[in-house]
Amino acid sequence: MWAELKKDVEFELGQIQRLFDEYKELISSAKAGRPDKAELLALAGILHSFYNGIESIFKRIASCLDGELPRKTSWHRDLLDSMATENSSRPPVVSHELHDQLDDYLRFRHRFRHSYSFQLVWEDMRPLVLACEETLRRLEAELAEFLKGRS
Repeated sequence: MWAELKKDVEFELGQIQRLFDEYKELISSAKAGRPDKAELLALAGILHSFYNGIESIFKRIASCLDGELPRKTSWHRDLLDSMATENSSRPPVVSHELHDQLDDYLRFRHRFRHSYSFQLVWEDMRPLVLACEETLRRLEAELAEFLKGRS
């Protein structure tokens, strides 16, 4: 079970890294200046995909270790919250600090999915774009610690 879970987590982390590699130039140019409308929409798609990848990892952990996924209409929020909480089958997956960072991406994902693209605001997205690669590094480190020593 643990070996397959580690493999799945590593795969998803690789996919997220590939996402950043594919759009490295766009992310770099956005960090240096103000993106135009098309770039803003592309960056929003990157942030959306970034959190979807993270959520895929959390769904796999929940189904494998917790026995089930949250089922309420707030399941996205419940899933994230559960990853920062110990339960009878596992310790917390992420720290409360990382949970709070990821919550910003979850909230953005929700806004992106439920609004029109012309409503995107760079000033709201900028902190997320600037921090996404560092957030991934922190997630990788915390997941490695969570999975360490389990076979």
